[in-house]
Amino acid sequence: MWLLSMILPGLLLTSNACSTTDEPMKIEEPTPAPDPQPTGGRALVVYFSCTNTTKGIADRIVEAADATTWRIEPEVAYTSEDLNYNNSSSRANREQNDPSARPAIKGKCENLADYDVVFLGYPIWWGKAPKVIFTFLESHDLAGKTVVPFCTSH
Repeated sequence: MWLLSMILPGLLLTSNACSTTDEPMKIEEPTPAPDPQPTGGRALVVYFSCTNTTKGIADRIVEAADATTWRIEPEVAYTSEDLNYNNSSSRANREQNDPSARPAIKGKCENLADYDVVFLGYPIWWGKAPKVIFTFLESHDLAGKTVVPFCTSH
């Protein structure tokens, strides 16, 4: 405490010595950005999940946002062997290593135009989104929508 009582007056004199006027400095605080206001639009949770980890998070978002769900399903379902990252020739490894891979998906989210906010969920595969997500994105028009991505790692 005694050390603080000796140092504090010196600090005050030093800070005052740097001032160009005798008036106290006015610090302008930035104006905070307003919180986003709900638009009254409907929310849709679109997700891809092989092990149901991402599905669990999607279900929670559906409850919290009073949203609707649309699951991305590949035309050919992934097996556990397809997802074996220790096997360099597994389906998932081949797809992730092929920049042009776009696994086909079942159907199309026909009523996407009814939603303003789209939560997009997927697992992380080898540090990236699975290629089936690219298929979804390239086959659906999300212009004008607020897209909120979320991902999981198991």
